[in-house]
Amino acid sequence: MFCPACGDEFQPHMTHCKECGVPLVQKPHIKVAGHHKPFVMVFQTYRQDEGDLVKGFLRAHGIPFVTTGDATAPFGMDFIDRLPTTSDPAGMQIFVPPDYADETMKLLSEADKRKRDA
Repeated sequence: MFCPACGDEFQPHMTHCKECGVPLVQKPHIKVAGHHKPFVMVFQTYRQDEGDLVKGFLRAHGIPFVTTGDATAPFGMDFIDRLPTTSDPAGMQIFVPPDYADETMKLLSEADKRKRDA
């Protein structure tokens, strides 16, 4: 388990970073060729349709992203680039450049709130 904020690694039974207090993720931040900062995971799902919906939402807002565990994306390019599909039990994960992370999380939170209020 890894802290998405500071990058520290923790034992598998841990759920939150003891320094940052944020929920841990199964994999450390990823780096994409041409980008020197690690991307930040903003969404994770086991349902392909949910992942496809979020990818479309990010495209519509002009937010670059990469995915892992995406069964429908053709090998090669997604919006920026697609990482190879894995058999990771984490399902589909969507990552954005750090400069877009706060904006993305705010947009996704607002969209989720509108969905629940509808």
